[in-house]
Amino acid sequence: MNTETRFLSQICSKDVGYSCGRLVREHTSPLIWVNGPKVVFIPTKFQTDGASVPRVPIVYSIWGDRVHREADLHDYMYRIDARMYYLRDKAILGELSLCNTLDEFEGFVEGFICPIPKEDGDWLFRVAMKGQGRSWCIYHPMYLAVRSLGGPSYHQRGVLDPIPLDTIGGSHE
Repeated sequence: MNTETRFLSQICSKDVGYSCGRLVREHTSPLIWVNGPKVVFIPTKFQTDGASVPRVPIVYSIWGDRVHREADLHDYMYRIDARMYYLRDKAILGELSLCNTLDEFEGFVEGFICPIPKEDGDWLFRVAMKGQGRSWCIYHPMYLAVRSLGGPSYHQRGVLDPIPLDTIGGSHE
């Protein structure tokens, strides 16, 4: 695993329902990702439907259910008001991982990029997968898929906008 590119936290989330047959989860604590001097803070209450891997048997068996934090990062970077910050000092990474709110987090960074261009969000999805030790056979096809098919999802909602649900709660028919 690349130490310059890493997640400082795990996903903590709850199931909130289904949208178009896909499980929607809501973060119950922040997810923080660092890539050199760049850092992303995915806040509590952020909703995601995970990686959009087609549920075709062969395709899903190869690429499905593999890149959870990386997919949440990518979903976040596709939001209209997503921000990628610049870390003030790498020595504070331990303190950064303890931040629970955006206000606490913003005390450790300086400046940000907003909006995040689609090509940057897609590339950083690749970087995050590679940094987590995913093989080329996983990260490269998934990167090509978001590059070629992700356009309709880009900038469709804000960071804290809820995903419209077909069914509420943990059951799906």
